[in-house]
Amino acid sequence: MKKNIFFGYTLIELLVVISISTVLFFLSIASYQTFNKSQALKAGASEVESALREAQNRAISGNKEETSCPTNGDVDGVPNYLLRNWVFEWGSNYLNNNQYQIFGVCYDSHGVAAIPEVEFPNPKKVYSLPNIDNLRFNNTGKLNFNPINLGVSIEGSTANMTNICLINDSGKYYKIIVSRSGEISVEKVTAPATCL
Repeated sequence: MKKNIFFGYTLIELLVVISISTVLFFLSIASYQTFNKSQALKAGASEVESALREAQNRAISGNKEETSCPTNGDVDGVPNYLLRNWVFEWGSNYLNNNQYQIFGVCYDSHGVAAIPEVEFPNPKKVYSLPNIDNLRFNNTGKLNFNPINLGVSIEGSTANMTNICLINDSGKYYKIIVSRSGEISVEKVTAPATCL
């Protein structure tokens, strides 16, 4: 008598393999999305750190726009604009929670100009961090980098440092610390309470 031998898989075996494959597929997508968000947060922290260092370097070098802040010499009655500072600003009334800007400020050293202080460039460029939900800070929304390595003044605060906290929905946080001496450091923190 001849026996029929069937090679293959039963319907139950196929359903189990398909179910396991589907679960693994959706878990990998969720894991990839979390990884993507945490990388976007890290990139945002790096971008803010670079902007802070750019403002700091421009202040230390005395960088100013001659068209906005003309230096006409020490002639009486003629404005002579000197660099006051470079500013990193975020979270002000006209910026969203994920935006910042850097700009320079000059002042009339003679006190004769109709406009005693000039901000440049004009108009100021606003930078956005699209994958960051919020920039939080523990002091003010303005850091003034002073020329000739005179450190940082934190507007409206007597604190020795300010913390900028970057947040998105990845469950991770980055804290950027700026001290009055001008040191800038970035830390990855695990809880929002340790961020500020």
